[in-house]
Order: sequence, then structure tokens, then C-alpha cells
Amino acid sequence: EVVDGWEPLLRENAKALLGAYQEYDGFPQSTEAHLNTLLARSLAIVNECRLALPILSSVIGQMSSYRDAWTVRGFCEFSIEKFAEARNSLEQAYTLDPEKPEIQYFLGRTYLALNDNENAATFLQYALRNGLKPEKEARKSLAAVSEKMGNPTGAFEQLKAVAEGDDAQRDDVVALGQLAVAQQRIPEFMETLKKAIAKWPEDPSMQLLMGRMALSQKDTVQAKAAFQKVLELDPTNGEAKTELQKL
Repeated sequence: EVVDGWEPLLRENAKALLGAYQEYDGFPQSTEAHLNTLLARSLAIVNECRLALPILSSVIGQMSSYRDAWTVRGFCEFSIEKFAEARNSLEQAYTLDPEKPEIQYFLGRTYLALNDNENAATFLQYALRNGLKPEKEARKSLAAVSEKMGNPTGAFEQLKAVAEGDDAQRDDVVALGQLAVAQQRIPEFMETLKKAIAKWPEDPSMQLLMGRMALSQKDTVQAKAAFQKVLELDPTNGEAKTELQKL
């Protein structure tokens, strides 16, 4: 009844919880611990980790070698910022299954939150190497770790991979541009920006960014072309008008 109701948030939450029962229904021989773990995972998905944790503790008390229960518990503890507890739970999950990229990813994120940069970098790299999908958030975290460890090149390469990925958003391109300015790597960034413009040809914000970057490189010809394109796409853009007048 709630799934078919009128309130969007309740509908989505109900779908997530109902999904746990539907998935469980596909495993007729499964135990109640499996159902409870699925329910806890659904509660975690709808940001109700404080309800999920007691369920998971009960499951682990019955089945201490249940990898998924340890994984969801670690995720929940991470979500409510109990980072030391999350590390312990995820390390237990990792001991049970050292090849699971999702476990490695959240373990890396947890180590990052605990300022253990070496372990954070190691586990995030493991997750990517083992095929974590999507890669985006792991690469962003790895970029943050690289900067903390004094490896600006590593940070740039990770954010470049994000900005050029199939699931890249415009904000990802802007973030790489900011890092390129800070690291004086604008010419390299311009190649990524050209790909972004090809991906979003009708977006004036990407052309505006190209104009700014070209100006910073004293390339007035490219800057002028970019600002003119901005005005073709958005005739009211004040910045492009001002920069063209200056040029």
C-alpha cells in the first residue's frame, strides 16, 4: 500500500524494504539470518542505519562468519561516523573475503576518515584493480589521499579519469580545472575540456570555462572564439560579453 501511495520518499523507502523480501523469496532454502541481513541492507540504503545495526549484531551473534552482515555493519558504522568500529567490521569482512571490491572500497574510505593514508590508498587501489563499479567515488577518494600524501600528480590523474569517465558530470570537469590551475597544468586540462565540450556541445558553461582557461594562457584567439560561442548559446551571459569587450 505504501509503494502505491502518494508520498515520494515513503514510496522509495517502501520499495527498498519490499525489495529485501522479494530477493529473499528467490532463495527458498535461506535462513532467517539472510532475510535480516537483506532487511538491514535495505534500511542502510534508506539512511536508517541506527535501526539496521541492532539487527546486524543479532545476525553476527548467530553467524560470526557471515561476510555480508559484517560488510553492511561496517557501512552503517561508517555512515554514522563510528569510524573505528567501521574499520573493525570491514576488516572482519575483508578477512572473510579479501577479493570483494566493495569491501575494499569502504575499508579505504574508513582508513581515509581515520587519517591512515597509506592503508586508505592501498585499499582504494585494490578496489579499482578488482573491478569496482562505478569507479568514480573511489577515484575521488584516491585523489584526496594522494593530495594528503604529497602526491599532486596522482591526485590530478585520478580526477582526470573521473572527468573523462562515461558517468562524468560538469562539476567533475570544473573540479579538475581548479586542480589544474593550482598545479599549473592548464594545457593538459584543456585536452580534457575539449572532450567535455564535445560531450556537452550545447552547454555554455563548458565554453565559458574554455574561455577563462585560454585567457589564463594568454591565448586570446581561442578565448575570443570560446566567449563568442557562449553568447551563441546564451545571449544574456554577462561574463562572456564583458570579456569580449576587453578583448
